[in-house]
Amino acid sequence: MTVKNYDTFIFSHIPKCGGSSFRKHIIESCIASNISPSRVYAPGINGVKNNKNIPQLTPDELKDLREKDLRVIADHSLFNVHRKYKLKMSKPFYYTIFREPVERFVSHYNFFYRKLGYANCKGLSINDLDNTKRTRIIRSIADLHVNYITNTLTDKGRANKKLYILALNNLERYYACFGLLNDMKKSLEILDKYSPDWINWRKGFPTENRNSGNKGIGTIEPKIITQIQEINKFDMYLYEFAEKLFHLRYSEYCRDMTK
Repeated sequence: MTVKNYDTFIFSHIPKCGGSSFRKHIIESCIASNISPSRVYAPGINGVKNNKNIPQLTPDELKDLREKDLRVIADHSLFNVHRKYKLKMSKPFYYTIFREPVERFVSHYNFFYRKLGYANCKGLSINDLDNTKRTRIIRSIADLHVNYITNTLTDKGRANKKLYILALNNLERYYACFGLLNDMKKSLEILDKYSPDWINWRKGFPTENRNSGNKGIGTIEPKIITQIQEINKFDMYLYEFAEKLFHLRYSEYCRDMTK
């Protein structure tokens, strides 16, 4: 892993991958690093509304954001957000967190559909849906890891081999490092080692899941789990690759620490 002179930090928050806790972790770390709140953009924090991810900003709001001397972004933005929206961030340290795709989907469904009532699914288990509706919902939020890493969210649910290969390339070449939600201890160790020295990461990242709407995958019928895996197959492939790359990089990190 090559250490570069990064001047900014961008967290690509893939939904239901522990990103809300990580945003708070970023803010606490920025405060501890004497980074002005005016240089940090994170919806839900610093007075920014939850629904003000950069792609959701109005032209006037985006114009105001372009005028800011941003140092940190943490929101539901795709890779290359700084180029697409012409932000003053020339050498960003890109970071994201991955989650096992079936767990991510179930958490997404339970929160937005079962708990909040999207698509008239309030109170309904994924098991309770007829196959047509269940398939439509799975496809509508499938392969989010691939879509975020390739900047193709408009093609959600329609990932293909070409986009999957692009995701591999972007993850290896442009993401300085990344984490795994199921192994945040090691993830934060690597982040602390390789991220810019102008940000000092706080200890005690909250790893527990506080989402009362997340019932886990234990109650999901096996045939439905298989269906989720098949429709999210490119996310499954990417996650398998990310796990191997993560552990390889962690091994390198451990060797560095013994020198």
